[in-house]
Amino acid sequence: MRTPAVLLGLALWALAGSLAAPPASAQAISATTADGRRVILNPDGTWRWAEQAAGRGTIPAGSQKLLNGKRVPYGIWFNEGKWAAKEDAAQGARTYMLTHTRGDGYAMVIEERLEASLDALRRVAIENAKKAAADATVVREERRQVNGLEVLLLQIDATINQIPFSYLGYYYTGAQGAVQIVTFTGRNLLREYEPDFLDLLNGFVIK
Repeated sequence: MRTPAVLLGLALWALAGSLAAPPASAQAISATTADGRRVILNPDGTWRWAEQAAGRGTIPAGSQKLLNGKRVPYGIWFNEGKWAAKEDAAQGARTYMLTHTRGDGYAMVIEERLEASLDALRRVAIENAKKAAADATVVREERRQVNGLEVLLLQIDATINQIPFSYLGYYYTGAQGAVQIVTFTGRNLLREYEPDFLDLLNGFVIK
């Protein structure tokens, strides 16, 4: 597929200044399953396990090029043999676009100096995804420890211009600001690209 403009249909997931906490009536609540495990019930009808994932990310050995943040002091180590990176001409919160050297795999980096909770960042990402695609659905969600940082992993499937896509991203927030790294491809290609997507995501560091 040679039309990245279509693939960028969900690039509207930027924070867009909408980081205010939701009203109390829209807050997530916790519950306990019949077998005693805790879950979080989200206002949008989705849910997640309350326990955080124990896995640790490490910078992949082949990732030797560092992409530096513009507004937030982060870095992304990546493999130049697999990814071509350039500054996003649109600017705004979206500062970098990366294209996989095989084509059909993409990534965008969104950074904001505003600090927010991971729950607020998650809410904004999902709300904006649903604005871009009515069928946007969270199909995978977990919190991870990556290079000493807590990040939220989200996979969102959505249909753009009648084409099904999968978006796999890390979401981070801290005193320095918030960073979203979102990789994406056609839904039928996710299994093929996912190892390289995760290598890119696991190159995320805060300086």
